[in-house]
Amino acid sequence: LYGEPVGTPEEDRKLADACVDAFFQGSDQKPQFMASGHLFGSPIFAYDNGKEKPTEQCHLLVWLNRNPETLNLVEKTSLSFFNLLCCRSKILFAYDQARWCYRQTRELYGQLEEEVKGFKELPRDPETRLEQLKQKLTQMPPKTFDYAGYLRDMEDHKTAIATNAHNYDTWLKKIREFSLKYDNIEFLEDFLNQRTNLFQNQIQTNLNYLKPGQQLFDQMLGSIRGIVEIDQAERDRALEKALRDQEKADQAREKNLERWIASVGIGLGVSGISSQTDAKPLEAILIKLNPNVFIEECPRAELQSCLTYTFWFVLFHVLVGVGFGGVTAWILGLIMDRGGK
Repeated sequence: LYGEPVGTPEEDRKLADACVDAFFQGSDQKPQFMASGHLFGSPIFAYDNGKEKPTEQCHLLVWLNRNPETLNLVEKTSLSFFNLLCCRSKILFAYDQARWCYRQTRELYGQLEEEVKGFKELPRDPETRLEQLKQKLTQMPPKTFDYAGYLRDMEDHKTAIATNAHNYDTWLKKIREFSLKYDNIEFLEDFLNQRTNLFQNQIQTNLNYLKPGQQLFDQMLGSIRGIVEIDQAERDRALEKALRDQEKADQAREKNLERWIASVGIGLGVSGISSQTDAKPLEAILIKLNPNVFIEECPRAELQSCLTYTFWFVLFHVLVGVGFGGVTAWILGLIMDRGGK
């Protein structure tokens, strides 16, 4: 605000306060008196509401013209003064953003501490542990990226403050070039020398506190990946062994089936062949086993046919087939066992 006082210099502060009250009439955001000085021979008063958030921050300068050279010098330095205030706003904005990043990173840091506690209490069961660790590997990388991103942003905001502080000093020097003998702009210099340095130191302190957390994130992820790889390898080996055992069991069953099929086939073949041979030996055996049966009563030409359908005839040839089949199965078993070895 710019005005030309009509009272005495002792009343300038009251006039400045009245200007602020009038400007913020009916508002609860009225800034409070912060500092005073002289610029280009006229008194200047600074008011601020103390808010750091850019959307809530309000900084007001009340400049009262008490020197005939003031307006002329203001015209010459208006751009420098405007850029000075822009640099001030950028510094405050960068610091506010750095504080926001700090709060977000602190929240992630708290979550990391909880993850570390849970990491020490992992279940002993390999399957359960593996599933929990895989879940952590899915959840933690995004947090790690966010954590690193916030730290990088804090570094950027610190650089932005340093850059704008340098520009602020440049524009302040241009203003000093036109200042008069009794000018006093310490309140502008204090913002550069005190608050700006305070902001940068605070950000650096926060970074020093939070950077070890990034290393802890990386170490924890590396440990989780190592455990997952070990558990997964053991799980794969166990699964591979089970598959090999199952494959061997299937092959053994297949060999046994092939052996018994071959044995049954050979037995049936031998039984068929034996049933077509001369029945005289069998006839003699049957007569000895059962003397009451008179084989001679069967017609000579039909003796073979008569014997074929008797119980003993069939049983004899079945036993012959079973015998050959059993021997064959035993021989095939020896051959397959040697081949398997």
